[in-house]
Amino acid sequence: MIEELLLYFFVEFLFGIIFYWPGWLMLRILSAGHYPPVQTKQHNRTAVAFFAIAVFIVAVVTFINIQVN
Repeated sequence: MIEELLLYFFVEFLFGIIFYWPGWLMLRILSAGHYPPVQTKQHNRTAVAFFAIAVFIVAVVTFINIQVN
């Protein structure tokens, strides 16, 4: 029970705070301000966070690949 609560808090913290805002900024720049909409309109917050995670993973893999070569 406590483990599930801690896991839920950890995931919500990661997706809701740490990865959502960088993803929001990146998507706003890439879509020229069209997506995601302003906070008052409903949108998929998880997709925005996953976009930031994907960009982070690609950046880390690229950095490691450049350092190896």
